[in-house]
Amino acid sequence: MANKRIGWLVTTFSCFLSLPIQGIAGPACADASGTYTDTLGEFIQLSQDSGGNITGGFASSGGNTCPPAQAPRYNLQGSYTGDGNFTVVGTATTQVSGCPTTITFKGSISGGGCDDVSISFTNNLGGIGFGAWTEACQVPPNETTTWKGWAPGQPTVGAFRGTMNPMSFNFGGRTWQETFPQGGFDSCWFNNTGGIPFFSPQASSPSTLAATDNNSYEDDVGDANGNKNLPSNTIAYYRRAGRAPCSYGGVQSMIIACDTYSSVYQKNTLSINIGTTTYSVSRGAVSSPVIVIGTSQPSDEAEVTIIAFAAVTQ
Repeated sequence: MANKRIGWLVTTFSCFLSLPIQGIAGPACADASGTYTDTLGEFIQLSQDSGGNITGGFASSGGNTCPPAQAPRYNLQGSYTGDGNFTVVGTATTQVSGCPTTITFKGSISGGGCDDVSISFTNNLGGIGFGAWTEACQVPPNETTTWKGWAPGQPTVGAFRGTMNPMSFNFGGRTWQETFPQGGFDSCWFNNTGGIPFFSPQASSPSTLAATDNNSYEDDVGDANGNKNLPSNTIAYYRRAGRAPCSYGGVQSMIIACDTYSSVYQKNTLSINIGTTTYSVSRGAVSSPVIVIGTSQPSDEAEVTIIAFAAVTQ
């Protein structure tokens, strides 16, 4: 396809996007860690490790036979059992007449922010019941970018890996998306009738992390035709016009979905850099190796297809 560059673009932006991305069907919520409150105002603290083991604590407010002023605290221990479900058993730190010594909770995590838990419980006194726990939506404070290498069969497309922090929390089951609220930048462009238009990135589709993704996804940045023997390509086109060295790209805002809003957790400048004989790509502060490709004076005119940015989970 002639003179087409494919990217991502949004037209509205604020700290919290007014139209949140929605959690899409896919992998289940993967981590029970959090500070929850139940319908009685009781606090439950859970911590889940990478093996799915859960520990924590629960301060009871008492009940029909358990004096509120003497209600014990319970130490919680259990495991994540898969598909958003977990089981923990609470053991009382002190024995109080009329209060259960053990309580077994079974929970199912749901919601766009994986912050709602449906609970059933039993205790050693024969009590049974149902309830709900909620917590504030957890958002990555930032992410880490690493260089993976040039994409197979596309030596001018660089593969980067974005990893949500902290690694101690598994964001599996959460929906993320990139946006480009500021549009694109393009120092390569020049006013040429029928030529390549000024670069305008577009937003990718939302994607949901799986528990096994280790909080990571792949983000590809580059000119898919830069190494091909087409009548010409973007690299050759701008070199022929004397525009190199130049670059184009956009500022990428990474967002993650909660129940009623989406929150920006990282911004990265993505750039494709065309030198007179060299070429490189970058994501934030991480750059690809600089490679030598093509010639400084290609002889043909340009028909171009560029895949500028293509993000996928892996």
